[in-house]
Amino acid sequence: MIQAFEGVVGQGKNNPTSLPPFTVPVYIQSLMSYTFLVSATSDKYDLWYTRGSEVGKVYVEDENLQIMEGWAIVSLSMFFTSLIGI
Repeated sequence: MIQAFEGVVGQGKNNPTSLPPFTVPVYIQSLMSYTFLVSATSDKYDLWYTRGSEVGKVYVEDENLQIMEGWAIVSLSMFFTSLIGI
């Protein structure tokens, strides 16, 4: 684990929730990919995502970085869908 953000309170459905800045830099070598897992610490919390269109599709990019659509596992149903992370 690189970073855990305790005390982050969700802003509700359809409202983006910001995370604090990382206190440890994340270095990613050129032409490499890296995955960030976002999860809740209890079943009583819900995570809401924006539905994407295709896993691996570029969502946003600049000259240094591409953010791509990924996938999620919804509860124990093992349902996979294309998502854009929060």
